[in-house]
Amino acid sequence: YGSICISAKEKTGLDGLKREIFRRFQSEFLFCKLFIPYTKNEEYQDKKHYLIERSVEYTYEGKTVLATIPLHYASIFEEFIVQ
Repeated sequence: YGSICISAKEKTGLDGLKREIFRRFQSEFLFCKLFIPYTKNEEYQDKKHYLIERSVEYTYEGKTVLATIPLHYASIFEEFIVQ
């Protein structure tokens, strides 16, 4: 139980392994979009070490961040989450 059989020689099981890794990441992390107004940037910078920024886009009003956040830290970013 809880194992994935793979064979490097036969090149089998890798798709199942990839699916399982992705499934486990989905159950432990939140993949989301954040919007940080420039007026809240300092507050965001203090919390930023709890997440992984996958991309950042700057606008006139603030920045949009695609982020990966461990679920137990998601509530810290609640005010910034847009999706």
